[in-house]
Amino acid sequence: TTQGRSASALAGALSGSGTLTLEAARISGLDPRAFEVAVRANDSGQAKDDVRLKQIVESALPAGALAVPSAQIPFTVRDGRLRVGATTLDGNGVRATVSGGYDIAADQADIRAALSLTMTTGRPEIQLLAVGTPDALSRSVDVAPLSSWLAVRAIDHETRRLDAIERGVRGVEAPQQP
Repeated sequence: TTQGRSASALAGALSGSGTLTLEAARISGLDPRAFEVAVRANDSGQAKDDVRLKQIVESALPAGALAVPSAQIPFTVRDGRLRVGATTLDGNGVRATVSGGYDIAADQADIRAALSLTMTTGRPEIQLLAVGTPDALSRSVDVAPLSSWLAVRAIDHETRRLDAIERGVRGVEAPQQP
């Protein structure tokens, strides 16, 4: 619903709610294989710090899409601003929790997403933030949670390797890929 005497007044007074239904959706720029790429880079020593890990993840994310079989995304519109509360999208062994909004009058969007693996202990996570006009969003990636998970994973692997050496076992296997 809305009321006003001009287009900007109509947009500014817009209010309501609804649900967006997705069926067989593909969300580009959220390639689930980014986790595999990050793990391989970490295991091979290519991701020596968070800056390098971020570069690797940023280049891997656009390589594919997150396939979401179906989802219901509730939204509200109040005072000309569309809002989406934290909504979970599952697909390809990855869970994306998305939220954000769009200011209709200002033509500005802010979208937050947290990608996590669903079939791994400790749930590694990649966080994304996109802001700006819908046709020119500026995206930033935060790999700190992923980096922490990779560090814990490396410590766990090294601990198992040292335990095996103490027991006299040779050839401890490499850490498993996600």
